[in-house]
Amino acid sequence: MKKLIIIVLVMISVVTGFISFALDKEKYVSECLSESNFDNSGQDKEIIQGVLKNNYADTQRMLIENYDAFGFNSKEEVPKEYGKPYKVYQLGDIFSSFKNNKNISGCIDKSYFWEIPLLDNDGNILNTITVGKEKDNWSIVSAGKRFNNDLLKFYSDDDAVREYLKSEYNIEKVNKISRITAYYFDGIHIRQNNKEYIIPITARPELFKIKNLGMYTIEEFIPKYKNMLSSFGMTVENINH
Repeated sequence: MKKLIIIVLVMISVVTGFISFALDKEKYVSECLSESNFDNSGQDKEIIQGVLKNNYADTQRMLIENYDAFGFNSKEEVPKEYGKPYKVYQLGDIFSSFKNNKNISGCIDKSYFWEIPLLDNDGNILNTITVGKEKDNWSIVSAGKRFNNDLLKFYSDDDAVREYLKSEYNIEKVNKISRITAYYFDGIHIRQNNKEYIIPITARPELFKIKNLGMYTIEEFIPKYKNMLSSFGMTVENINH
């Protein structure tokens, strides 16, 4: 009887510990997402929170099983925490937009995905996961960073972008910062009153013959993007259809 009581107490302790962990993790997700900008709608916040709560454990298990493929030296290096999500917009027909009204805002597509940094114990970004929409359902659609950790740290931090613009280009006020992606290109779109700029942040800047973290007007960027496509034997029509 005494042994049975001990076993029951141990089981209660384990279950209580698991519930406590689950509740703490859920609270952590909520606190993490509450710090992020979700366009004041709240809808995306609930979506991302649900996806992380339901699917992150499976994704982490996959990262652990394939740790070397994701650039980790051991299973222990696989991150157990994540940082603030940020929205990445797909660029639409950038060339038609440039031709018609010479601004990039008009070609930022309504489609987007959320990228979520994976952090080590010191808060450093080690990798990312992507939450996107497939067949009307949101889920973790991919894992793996698109560029190195230093660029990723800058790319994911609005404050770092603003400080960089201030120190490097003497730009004090920025109306909007948007992360954008297109065929073989990633970057940050900056809007300052009626002016627009693109800051390239791409794994292969040599393809564009541009400087990562440089700042380009749309007029400067378009020819470089076209030249990059040409080097692959592609045309504007190839990526728009």
